[in-house]
Amino acid sequence: MSDPATRAQSTNWPLVFVLWGLGLAAAMQFAKFSIAQDSLILEYSARAETAALLLSSVGVMGVLLGAAAGELVGSIGTRFSLVLASGIGVFVSACQAFLPAFEIMFGLRMLEGIAHLLIVVSAPTAIISASAPKHQAITMGLWATFFGVAYAISGLAGTQILTSFGLGALMGSHALFLASLLFLYLLLDRQGRTDQTGVTLKLVAKSLRTQFAAYGARATSAAALAFFWHTLLFVALLTFLPDLAGSPDEKSLMVAALPLISIAGSFAGGSAAQHLKRPYFLIGASFIALAALAIFLYLSFGTVSASAFAFPMMFIAGITQAACFAAIPQLCSSGREQAQANGAVTQLGNLGASMGTPIFAAAISAYSLLAIPALVVLVTLAGLLTVIALSSNRPLVVKH
Repeated sequence: MSDPATRAQSTNWPLVFVLWGLGLAAAMQFAKFSIAQDSLILEYSARAETAALLLSSVGVMGVLLGAAAGELVGSIGTRFSLVLASGIGVFVSACQAFLPAFEIMFGLRMLEGIAHLLIVVSAPTAIISASAPKHQAITMGLWATFFGVAYAISGLAGTQILTSFGLGALMGSHALFLASLLFLYLLLDRQGRTDQTGVTLKLVAKSLRTQFAAYGARATSAAALAFFWHTLLFVALLTFLPDLAGSPDEKSLMVAALPLISIAGSFAGGSAAQHLKRPYFLIGASFIALAALAIFLYLSFGTVSASAFAFPMMFIAGITQAACFAAIPQLCSSGREQAQANGAVTQLGNLGASMGTPIFAAAISAYSLLAIPALVVLVTLAGLLTVIALSSNRPLVVKH
């Protein structure tokens, strides 16, 4: 649901795909440094932990300022936010192409983190506005794939650019990609919601002061609270499930297939959310399914191929992701609320993703690989209890 005055009567599919493309470019702000870690270590003669700071700094900005970005986008509108963020992103990537000193590169990454935040808050909000009500869950399911697709593209095309032309070319190619998408966006969206003419220090200060307002209402906090438990699992499962493989070939298959399976799950989740129109039900059901698969994995550990459980687990995780994003237009009635909800999703999503991998790593170190299914059960139980608490005193069927 969007503002009644601006609700799309038909879906602007070209604009939706360009906005999704901007999401891909935003995710590539993570991916380009992820695939280039070895090159960064060589370029800056740095330890692995130091080079990793260049990757994690963007996520830190999400944890600190995600909800504030939602407040800011709710004030200045999606069009201005996307143009500003994309412009900053192009500038930063172009500067990174010259491979400046480490301290300057780190500062550029912090600035890139702000651009990333504004894009991942503004783009899904704009997608909702560009989608007819009957397509909103489907388009949000598409949006839910942006991180997985971006990493897949970066792993193929980005690695080839890095190998053939070097680190600077990788950064420069990202600048060109984002600039092309910005040009297409400006052509296609002449009427994006813009409530202010610019960003002022007073407006930024207000956004920082009120950045946690989204958590004061169920409509704007529900998707984020459920998404936190999802992200606590998602990156960790992609990282550690392949370790359960019984052979090197099976492990290689899982590494390649798990992200793609999660993308397929997100498409399926978007379609299911459109037909069910029960945001809490689909999220809760996916948590239950994940817990059941984890229990079966635990009970059959070492006797059944891990892939038999890992593949459906990642498919269900993709459904959870899409269901969380699809819940936003179903629960939030205005563009401002949708921006707040997307900001909260960004903040808690970054927090969950940052926490999940070290928690799983510590548990595996202490209790062996059996800790993986055990933790999945614990986290999904917490997610289910959260969904039950959120759904109390609120009708499950949401009418547009």
